[in-house]
Amino acid sequence: SPLTRLNALVSSDLGTTWQPGNPPVADALTMGSYTVASSANGQEHDWTLLLLYESGGFIHRRSTANPDLSNWSEPELVDTTGFGYSPTLASLPQTMAAVWFKRGDDNAVWESSDTLRFSRDQSDHGTRMTSLIAGWLPYTLIGIAPAVDLLIAKTEFYKSRGNRYYEYNIEEDTYIAALEWAEAMGADIVSTSLGYRGWYRSDQFDGRTAPVSIAAAMAARRGLLICTAMGNRDSTRYPWPQPYIVAPGDADGVITCGGVQRSGLPWRGTGTGPTSDGRTKPDFVALSDTVAVASPEPATDTSSLLDGSAGTSCATALIAGVCALIKEAHPSWNAESIITALRLTSTRSVPSCTFGYGVPRVDSVFRIFPPDRQAQAIARDEIGLIFPNPFVPQLHQRVYFALSLANPTPRASIAVYTAGGALVDTIPLHGDLLTRPGRYGHQGDIATLEQLGAYWDGRNNHGQPVAAGLYLAVLRTTFGRSTTRFAIVR
Repeated sequence: SPLTRLNALVSSDLGTTWQPGNPPVADALTMGSYTVASSANGQEHDWTLLLLYESGGFIHRRSTANPDLSNWSEPELVDTTGFGYSPTLASLPQTMAAVWFKRGDDNAVWESSDTLRFSRDQSDHGTRMTSLIAGWLPYTLIGIAPAVDLLIAKTEFYKSRGNRYYEYNIEEDTYIAALEWAEAMGADIVSTSLGYRGWYRSDQFDGRTAPVSIAAAMAARRGLLICTAMGNRDSTRYPWPQPYIVAPGDADGVITCGGVQRSGLPWRGTGTGPTSDGRTKPDFVALSDTVAVASPEPATDTSSLLDGSAGTSCATALIAGVCALIKEAHPSWNAESIITALRLTSTRSVPSCTFGYGVPRVDSVFRIFPPDRQAQAIARDEIGLIFPNPFVPQLHQRVYFALSLANPTPRASIAVYTAGGALVDTIPLHGDLLTRPGRYGHQGDIATLEQLGAYWDGRNNHGQPVAAGLYLAVLRTTFGRSTTRFAIVR
């Protein structure tokens, strides 16, 4: 059902008979484990019943002091870091102890405790695929959607036996936990360059058997756009074109990505459909052979910045980046709209179980469905909305300058002039955001503008407050300048 309820029963005769109580949780989207405990506060009838429960990857707490379990307090969020599960309450002499577990940690990079045997392969894959989506090194490697915001979830249980590495069933559980966390954090698109096959028969790739496939289909129905790999076959063991697919690539409603060569012919190692219940897979294909990616190793010279990669993992990252571009151009589109637009514009009009609908053509998407007006590309570096305007120093500590950057710029500043043209102050901009084209502060995002240093306190370059009046703000970057006006009122 769309909502989950946790009911309660009440007994006043040590459990001989029970009466219904008010449900302490009546509208949770998901319900994991839960625990209850009471705190007596030192008096016979002065007690509080506390409930700790998991919902959507977060821990919540409610309480009541009524014997009929009515008038529960509003849910209180206890753990906001995600991956919380198995909450437990324990009564102590003076207080209550709340304990919960957390799967994994907050570090998505390689740590010495991650593997029994060190292998650079452990950390390579995520770094390489991320560079295809969001890489930004001009003249060397630029990803498909370099300005996306990223959430990184490391779900692989990467342990070795000798020199071999294996997939483990627990990775399906951690993948599902990561999906729940991503949705709770507001993700739009999920790119998963992984897959599981070893413990399933070929007839079980029906989208309804593997837990990861069931979870991916549920997440897709809830609005997540999931791009996942078709899988890499051993071409000597699995003769072409015998079907070969990995979970969750058999899930319904996700974008399953196969591979092609630069010539447009199928990549020799790509998985092919259909699923065991006859659905067409893959959905789309992209380059999977000799793909340039960022080298995870420390660079000693320019030539070592790049590395080569192959596999349907690469196709997955490339197609996920295309989906991000379309989502940016059409913020109101849901996952189904994006998939439909790709199907209408990809290179093959008739889908097959080798190519799916073909190679996505984001340029064709934009020709048929022009970007929304608010998502139009930035034509030049310019200074935008200034707020608050007018700036009243007695009421406001700072005035902020929204910016649009069309190009990465190593140097940028904002100069403030009087209406007569006298320079009042120069504000140097700084930070990594200068190398990322985009719009900053247009939705009142003060934190981003403070990170850039795009604000002013109303004092001149000698530290003295300036007079009331009309002022000019001039943005100077490597590629040009832009001017706008604002007022100071005292």
